[in-house]
This record gives sequence, C-alpha cells and structure tokens, in this order.
Amino acid sequence: MAGSVACASCGKDYRWKPDFAGKRAKCKCGGVVSFPKADPMAAAAPPPPPPPIPDVPEGFEDYGMAADAPPPPPPPPIPGRRPAAAAVSAATPTGGFKDSTATTGGGGFHWNWKAALNVLIGLGLIGFGFVEFAHIGQLEAQHKAVHFTGRRSFYLTIMYQIGGRFGVLGFFILAGILFIGGAVLVMMGKIGHSNSKH
Repeated sequence: MAGSVACASCGKDYRWKPDFAGKRAKCKCGGVVSFPKADPMAAAAPPPPPPPIPDVPEGFEDYGMAADAPPPPPPPPIPGRRPAAAAVSAATPTGGFKDSTATTGGGGFHWNWKAALNVLIGLGLIGFGFVEFAHIGQLEAQHKAVHFTGRRSFYLTIMYQIGGRFGVLGFFILAGILFIGGAVLVMMGKIGHSNSKH
C-alpha cells in the first residue's frame, strides 16, 4: 500500500504514485504539494522487533514447567482416620446433624449420641421438677406434711426448707440446665474430644 503526502497549507492528504515521484502539484486550496522520489511508506521502515525475552533468567537452569511433571502421590493414610474422600463427603452432608467421627477442619455442630442422651436427661429433670412442684403444691393446699423419699431426699429436703416448692423446682431446673448445657458444649466441640470413638 502506497503512502500519502499532506498539503503544507490545508493538510489534505494525497496518495503517492510513481508518476508523481519527485514532482510538485498544486492543491485545491492553492498550496503546493511536494511528492518525494520514493514512496514515503517504504521509506519509513518498521522498527526492529525487540529481542526475545528468555523464559529462564540467567543463572538458572530450565528443568521444565511444573505442569509437565506428574502430581505428587497422596500421603499415606493415617491409622484410625478416614481417607480424604470420605472426610470431604462427611463435611458436606445433605441435611441433619454432622457425624461426630468426621474429621473436619473447623468447629461446628457434631452429633454425639451420649450428649443427646444428656439433653434428654436434662429435659426429664426439668419436667420432673414441675411434677414435684405441682405435687408439693397439692400437699400444701391440703395442709399435709411434705416428706421426700429416695437417694436425693436429703438435697430435696434442704431445698424445700430454703425455698419451699420453688426451691425444689429451682433445684431440678438447675440440674437439667447443667445437663443440657454440658451436652450442647460437647456437641459444639467446646469441651471433650470431638474425635474420640463413640
């Protein structure tokens, strides 16, 4: 493709042709356009390409790309632990509680049947406290003496002497909350060993 020459007065471009080489022409504006002897496009040679950048800096040897090497083998399994694939599948359950034997990296809620049994015991203690509270209320309404029997009669007698039927209810509620709170802390991994065998 041939180059172009601009008018010195108005700046209009005229295409260079071999017929106009070394001649002058008059522009429509009245200015003079001088055509060079050689094509201006050929005269302006392109700059030389930059030197290629080496892939490896000087002083280093090229041992090949990391993608060419096969991946390292997986580490041997640790005795007593699940393989990595099983741990990943256990870390993403479809629903419900997580298995307490899953070895996930973070905290979270881990299902533990012993802790769940403690939750049930705690709820049972609270419920039994309300039953005792109602029973003591009936005895007091009938003006009958309140006597406790069983292994915990000593503690219940003291609670009744301190706070009446509300003291007995508070004793059972406090015991139930302690059972439930401890179980929840175990299932959340705050106390106990979450990776122990159940």
